[in-house]
This record gives sequence, structure tokens and C-alpha cells, in this order.
Amino acid sequence: MNFTRRTFSFGIAATTIASLGSRRATAEGKVYKMRLGTPFLQSHPGAARLIEACAKIKTDTNGTIDIEVFPGNQLGGESEMESQLRAGALDFMTTSGVS
Repeated sequence: MNFTRRTFSFGIAATTIASLGSRRATAEGKVYKMRLGTPFLQSHPGAARLIEACAKIKTDTNGTIDIEVFPGNQLGGESEMESQLRAGALDFMTTSGVS
């Protein structure tokens, strides 16, 4: 067998993928509560889809992942939300795209 860097790399990648695939990720009963801020109003299609997606995530994970959406700059403007992201008070945010 011709042993090259490429075959070695593929072997390592295959072994890693196989070992990750054989383990089942469990949250051990924990609930992960996260916060998502957006400047869009709740009636905006983007914010409405975010709210729907977060509700579906909560349903699909049996409540293990709970993402609370704060539309309409409830947590402050984009610069304030960026500061909250850096501080760890906010987990996700969207921007309006207008700057």
C-alpha cells in the first residue's frame, strides 16, 4: 500500500468522523436558555420567521434549547446589543443591514 500524506489525512478524518458518529450527544437534563435580539418589529417578516424558528427549535429539542426572541430593539439599538454580545448577556443578534 502506498502510504502518503493524503491517505494519512483521509484515515485520520475517517477515524474522527466515525468516533463522533458513534457517540450520542445528550444534554443530561439541562435546559439551555438563550437570548436573541433583533431591530425588526415583531410584525416584520424576518422577526416573525425568527420567532417561528425558535419555537420550532424548542419543540424539536423537547424544550432543551429555548431561544427567547426580543424584537423591535427591546434590548437597545444595534450598538447596545453588540456590547451585550461581547459581555455575554445576549447570545445572538441580527442587524438591519443599514449602516
